Amino acid sequence: MPRRHRASLLALFSLFSLFSLFSLFSLFSLTPGALAAQPPAAAPTATAADPTPAVPAPAAPATPTAPAPDARELFAQAMAAREAGDAAAYLARLEAAARVHPEPRQLGFRLAGALALAGRTDQALDRLDEMARLGIWRDLAAEPDFAPLRSSPRWAPLLRRFAALREHVGAGRVAFRLAERDLLLEGIAHDPASGDFFLGSVHHGKVVRRRPDGMTSDFARLAGLAPLGLAVDAPRGRLWTVAADLPQLARRAEASRGSTFLLAFDLSDGRELARVAPPGGPGQALNDLIVAGDGTVFVSDGQTGAVWALAPGAAALEPILPPGELRSAGGLALDASGDRLLVADWSRGLAMVERHGGRWWRVTTPADLFPVGIDGLVAHRGGFVAIQNGFLPSRVLRFELAPDGTAVTRFTVLERAHPDHVEPTLGVVVGDDLYYVANSQWEEFGEDGRPRAPERLAAPAVIRLPLR
Repeated sequence: MPRRHRASLLALFSLFSLFSLFSLFSLFSLTPGALAAQPPAAAPTATAADPTPAVPAPAAPATPTAPAPDARELFAQAMAAREAGDAAAYLARLEAAARVHPEPRQLGFRLAGALALAGRTDQALDRLDEMARLGIWRDLAAEPDFAPLRSSPRWAPLLRRFAALREHVGAGRVAFRLAERDLLLEGIAHDPASGDFFLGSVHHGKVVRRRPDGMTSDFARLAGLAPLGLAVDAPRGRLWTVAADLPQLARRAEASRGSTFLLAFDLSDGRELARVAPPGGPGQALNDLIVAGDGTVFVSDGQTGAVWALAPGAAALEPILPPGELRSAGGLALDASGDRLLVADWSRGLAMVERHGGRWWRVTTPADLFPVGIDGLVAHRGGFVAIQNGFLPSRVLRFELAPDGTAVTRFTVLERAHPDHVEPTLGVVVGDDLYYVANSQWEEFGEDGRPRAPERLAAPAVIRLPLR
């Protein structure tokens, strides 16, 4: 999905890169059902500093005890306490959930409301202040749990800070629009030789070519598959895409039901040259991809968290990172060395994977950077650019890593709250500019393969954002 944690599960695939936080699931106001739908936290994994996790010594036999409640159960208990009007229990259960949650800031707004209901005004306002620093918008005035805070002298300034988050920041301008309003665009690629752009229409199951003179045409039709990530391999004359059977397709095909593939097309005429399925059968959802300089194609799986590689001339995908290590692998980018692969784990943040050897580690981030909800990810001049659509306002970030790839050392918001943003998705670097899909409009399409309200659809827009 969006390459994002879309709030509604996409039929056969829980494409963690194709979810949207605008419906059932919200990172910051999790309902009990939504929280229960989240996969369990990943087991401890090896890192660069500690390649082999310690194994505890066998414990002496003990009387069996009930397992400790996890974040889902504690959150459900908290919501039950809230419904019962027990503010103290609501706060206690939420705080307990936050202590075991893999990313406790996802509960930030809920905790602020619980603190407010418990009469801990300053702590509630401090929590909201943290969310504002993270750049995450919420309509505070519409939340009844925050009513006790409205008499505080800190309330009005805080409202202004949140309102400012909805103001456009950045130099991005619409580069072009497409006439077909019901495309449901996700991926974008660029051919440096011809200057053509390629855009993937999920709804119509096709790739559209846009030439430099503005003329558009259908480049390839995928017959019951929706194209997601796209990448041009200009030296070898290929366009690569990952595709899946999705319910947003206008026409699904029985032969493609439950399928996901890595596909290659001839850049000159759109002929299909290769079709590769991931090992393991159903239950996978290829999500995004990049092509290395030597022609190796790296592919992420939003369902299993796996990262695969297709070597030049190979007929099968080989695991770089096996299923189960990450939760929702999406955007990919090679670092300057070409030996390490940065992966956007949509619901958990950033991970670095060694191209050879398979070691990986979580990338730490500054306290004021919330790293979840990153969809598109590209490399640029030794750093990285990310399209973050997991919360409002959507934004584009530039960040740099420490030389050992373990931490983000600094970041800048390049674009925020562009007027055309409606779930921006993926982008491609052309020279020193980022061209990215501004308005995918995923939420405007139902799982019956139809637009919910065709009259609401806007012309698909691609924004050009200077990176220097």
